[in-house]
Amino acid sequence: RFNISQLEEWLRGKNLQQSGAAQTLEPLIQAAQLLQLRKKTSEDAEAICSLCTSLTTQQIVKILNLYTPVNEFEERVTVAFIRDIQ
Repeated sequence: RFNISQLEEWLRGKNLQQSGAAQTLEPLIQAAQLLQLRKKTSEDAEAICSLCTSLTTQQIVKILNLYTPVNEFEERVTVAFIRDIQ
């Protein structure tokens, strides 16, 4: 998310907000947000679906399936949660 923020800041610095580049970044921004959100309950699934409007259900599921936790304190996304998304 930090690197995306840097790109957004660069666009603002170059007065390119209206160039369409920010809209092009929207799926990437949402994918980064998806990885940061809690992924446990059906309410979490609903929140993800309402937030990730630039991503298809298939893209969300693919991201969740491919997500590998960084450390041992994080858990993989459960199959049940992915079914909730679908």
